[in-house]
Amino acid sequence: MRFLVIFLLLVVGMSVYAQSVKVDGVIGEKEYSKVFNVDKDFTIYISYDSKNVYVGMASKTKGWVSVGFGSPVMDKSIMYIGYYDAKAKKFVVDENLGVKHSHVKVDKPSVINYAGSRDNNQTTFEIVIPRKIGNVDLVGKVPVIWAYSTSDSIKSYHSKRGSLTIEF
Repeated sequence: MRFLVIFLLLVVGMSVYAQSVKVDGVIGEKEYSKVFNVDKDFTIYISYDSKNVYVGMASKTKGWVSVGFGSPVMDKSIMYIGYYDAKAKKFVVDENLGVKHSHVKVDKPSVINYAGSRDNNQTTFEIVIPRKIGNVDLVGKVPVIWAYSTSDSIKSYHSKRGSLTIEF
């Protein structure tokens, strides 16, 4: 019985965190349950519930920002690149699959919702994705890559990049 009560409290707690995320391109204080300062100029925010993962990215850049899951390198990673599309005059997200040291757009993106913003010299991007993306389950310890650029051209090379492992 005690185990069941603890389990239910954990499930409810995870749902509360995920429900507090507002996907609007602005990351509020304590909006996400996990915060990773992966670089002095780049922070990743994570919350999740039983169905979805909520990801925030904030970088001191006027270019694109990205995060990838499932591999500690680009190859075989499912990547999400958020940027401002000057032609469309809005923020967009591209979902890509890493192929060696490059990437290709996926045919059927899994992004459920997204929003981006830019203020002064910071790009902020938020996405909602399912717990299973392609052949990657966002459960347990998952390798994650991140990168950003000073340009909004997704063909531009990243200014900085790195990797970490996140426990879901």
